[in-house]
Amino acid sequence: MASATTTVAGTGGASTVGTGGNSGTGGSVSACAAPSTIQDCKACTTQSACTDCASMVDQAGVEAYNTLLNCVFCNSCYTTCDGVAANSGCAMALDGGAPTEDTNCDTGTPGMSTCGTCQMCSVKSGGQCSAALTACEGIMQCVDLLLNLATVCGSAQGV
Repeated sequence: MASATTTVAGTGGASTVGTGGNSGTGGSVSACAAPSTIQDCKACTTQSACTDCASMVDQAGVEAYNTLLNCVFCNSCYTTCDGVAANSGCAMALDGGAPTEDTNCDTGTPGMSTCGTCQMCSVKSGGQCSAALTACEGIMQCVDLLLNLATVCGSAQGV
């Protein structure tokens, strides 16, 4: 059974301080942990670190981005995108509540194909998550975060 993992952007982030080269102490903060631009996130060595990095660059878009992902993966497409999976992030997003599945979009068995179809359905005009997409589109940093996660971090979380 295929599972879609929800990439939730963080708010803030911790920097990683290393030990310095020849001096042995002091160190420096990696570009990944303290980015100036999205290009700094290319230095990240893990998907999670890259997501955190992109979130720091596009901090003003994080809330709208998370709202959109929660709507799509944890509500509208809960079944087809396997929101019940432990790694989906939906248990925390739903906080014990039941998802509000979109019966027009969330049809079929869980899998990448049906999940992708449901995502497109849920954000189209009149879809359950169209308002969340419109809100994201109204915040440049949310749009940047969607694009940056796909292009720089290689995330499969494009909606």
